[in-house]
Amino acid sequence: MNKKVFAAATLAVFASAAHAQSSVTLYGLIDAGISYANNSKTASGHDNLVKYDDGVAQGSRWGLRGTEDLGGGLKALFVLESGFNSGNGTLGQGGALFGRQAYVGLSQNNVGSVTFGRQYSFSTDYLGGNYSTGGQTVAGNYAYHINDIDQLTSSRINNAVKFSSANFAGLTFGAMYGFSNQAGAFAGAPATGPGNGIGGRFVACLQFRRELRKRPVRRRRSVHGHPLPGPGIADLLDGYLEPDAQHRARSAYVRRWRPLLDRRSDAVGVVHQHALLADHGRVDDVRSV
Repeated sequence: MNKKVFAAATLAVFASAAHAQSSVTLYGLIDAGISYANNSKTASGHDNLVKYDDGVAQGSRWGLRGTEDLGGGLKALFVLESGFNSGNGTLGQGGALFGRQAYVGLSQNNVGSVTFGRQYSFSTDYLGGNYSTGGQTVAGNYAYHINDIDQLTSSRINNAVKFSSANFAGLTFGAMYGFSNQAGAFAGAPATGPGNGIGGRFVACLQFRRELRKRPVRRRRSVHGHPLPGPGIADLLDGYLEPDAQHRARSAYVRRWRPLLDRRSDAVGVVHQHALLADHGRVDDVRSV
């Protein structure tokens, strides 16, 4: 059997160019602490828990980020980012070496960028800055909405081609597609787009994500990455975010068709800049609208 392989395009980082300016940055962080959780589930009931915790505010990671000026406002770029657990040294993201991010691309001033690889969806690009961890939020990784309804912690897409526009007077947009890499299943991977954001202190994001499979055809609608399984199932999110110079207070209420968390569990701790955090989630069992 003859097999033919065609390469439509090959993108190489740091292609040689006369007098090109290039930079490679090694970066990373280790985030560790002691966490306390009340009413944690045990084999015989519930009890308090004190534990060593990795990634309290941000997931521990290291990475390489590079760019090369190709002239005329065109740049080649790449990002390789690896997550790990500081407590036991194991790799994060299911043991992938560069499970957080691994992509290469080109960017053009006043136009935007095209990138290829494992990368974040637009939920993180446009909303992640408001919910990002570190000194900017009070609750770090504990502050994300219940079950990641806004898709800020589980929004990486494999085999993705992504276009992100430049900033046009505060407006940005983009489109993204993730390939299944399986014969006969061209439309078997999630697709995302378009998204848009408005610059300044206010950020809005509209995202549409659809998953298609060959047979039978299954289409799942979603809001900010969270699937809506069908009629008669309630799914409601309500909340707010109040920023000031050093702290951000937030609350969220989520109603779903089935309980996902222990209704009595709270998360309390201290993050950067002496910001006291308190994040409480509530889940109601609602099976019909």
